[in-house]
Amino acid sequence: MTVALIVVIALISVILVAIGVYFILKRIRRRRTSHEFGQNDQARIIPTIPKKITTISVQSRIAKAKTNTTWANEEIDETNGSINGGPAERQGRRGSRKRYDRILNESESPKVTKQKDSSSSRKKLSGRFSPFNLEIGKFVSKKYKKAMSVPVRPKPDFQTDSPVFVGGVQVSRSVSSDDMLVAEAIGMLHLNIAHRHIEEELIITINRVTELDLADIRSKGDGAINPALYVAGCIMPGHRRRFKTKDSAVTEDPCWNETFTLNDLSFSAIGQMALKFRLILRPAIGQRSRYLGSGIAILQDMEFGSSKDMDISLIKPAFEHSDLGDLHLSLCYQPESQRLVCLVIEAKDLLKTTAAGARTQSSVRIDVISGERRLGRHKTKSVKETEDPVWNDQFAFTVPLEDTALRGVSFVFSVVQRDMVKGGHTIGQVHLGWDAVCEELEHWETVIQNPNRPIDAWHSLQSPE
Repeated sequence: MTVALIVVIALISVILVAIGVYFILKRIRRRRTSHEFGQNDQARIIPTIPKKITTISVQSRIAKAKTNTTWANEEIDETNGSINGGPAERQGRRGSRKRYDRILNESESPKVTKQKDSSSSRKKLSGRFSPFNLEIGKFVSKKYKKAMSVPVRPKPDFQTDSPVFVGGVQVSRSVSSDDMLVAEAIGMLHLNIAHRHIEEELIITINRVTELDLADIRSKGDGAINPALYVAGCIMPGHRRRFKTKDSAVTEDPCWNETFTLNDLSFSAIGQMALKFRLILRPAIGQRSRYLGSGIAILQDMEFGSSKDMDISLIKPAFEHSDLGDLHLSLCYQPESQRLVCLVIEAKDLLKTTAAGARTQSSVRIDVISGERRLGRHKTKSVKETEDPVWNDQFAFTVPLEDTALRGVSFVFSVVQRDMVKGGHTIGQVHLGWDAVCEELEHWETVIQNPNRPIDAWHSLQSPE
């Protein structure tokens, strides 16, 4: 055991000595090579070309010329202007000396002109290589011809003839910023808002709308005999707690005087909310509604335990229909056969949420929900690449025997778009049932009150979140 340990230690010592000898010899060889490198071999140094190609001033060129590899090794005698060295060495450095003299002469001139003659520039480009061209201030070697082109950011063209739309109205590009901020008001909404801090209730009373243009409203009625006006509201953000007034005749000052109570809203919560109101025109039953104007009431200025009268300007919207699109449905309740027949007709102005250029397929998924159970599901056919798909697909759903009035049943219509990028995703939904609100609840009540009669209506898609 002792003999083996001695042998291992001896081998390690020999290896360490060999490594040390190797590095010592390598260092001696490097010193000899640097000593033998004489002054006569300095002329063989190739001048380095700066990597950064920029336009620089004459003074910076002089400083750069002095630090150049070839010129830094030359000892210039300032008294007689000669360069130390033999005839062969001076002949090899003649080009460097001429370039240095040219830089000095141009530095003494008051101003260096950047204008160049086309003929002279062509000669310089076709001649021998020089590190700098003092007339154009950049490299002219054919090898670095690509580096000479400096990308220039294009200037914005403000003289285009493309139209600009602000609030749905075409404006000129020559208008001032103050003119573009002016929106078109179609009327004034008068309402009262109060808050009960003990009950945590927000009470909204919609009184009337004034200053309406009756001729403009009737022109949007599509020739309907009895068009109607109503006001719809919701809590922002999120379009929550939706509510609407009853229909009113189209007059210059329609009046409602309806009160809505929103529960479970504390005084601290309403300070971060706002109310959005829309004046909507319904040309006729079963026809698509139009948005005439919208306004927002900020609740931040509400005082504790008080009510406030507000006059809100209704601004003409840029788009007269829903942001997500509208869905046309027809329902027929048949209590004798205990089923409800649903016809999915079409959709208009669907929001395209897919990537640009992606091919889309639109379909409608129908879910029948009772409590927390899903009783059934159907799906329409897919219509490709259109914002106005037409399906005309009919489905029949069996209703429970114990619930002939459909009190615990609701229908959810989901518009689904599918593409190769995002897959299938829901862009909007419509809820029909006794737990629905606004236009959806009115449609459901009409269907239940008129059995064996198909009732169709347009519904604005709501966000699925």
